[in-house]
Amino acid sequence: ERVQSGKFSIRSPDLESEELTPRDSNVTFTTRDDFPAGTLVLNILAGTRMPFDDLQYFVDGVYRGRLQAENEGETDFKRVIIGMAPGRHEIEF
Repeated sequence: ERVQSGKFSIRSPDLESEELTPRDSNVTFTTRDDFPAGTLVLNILAGTRMPFDDLQYFVDGVYRGRLQAENEGETDFKRVIIGMAPGRHEIEF
């Protein structure tokens, strides 16, 4: 199992199904009211099983982007940098 170094880590549950039906997993990260302006840097391994790997991310309910597997069994982390204004925010994946 591969991991990326950093301060925090999130892993989705096993989403595989014999019926090959799509399944969902969601995570919400909330900043505090005193969060300074800056960037949120994520290293994401989105690809494990095509065609269902589709990671979308939102800031305060606004769609900011998506990552999809390019190849079956993809093992390269992708870096996502999200600019953030000061204050409280909800980042959803």
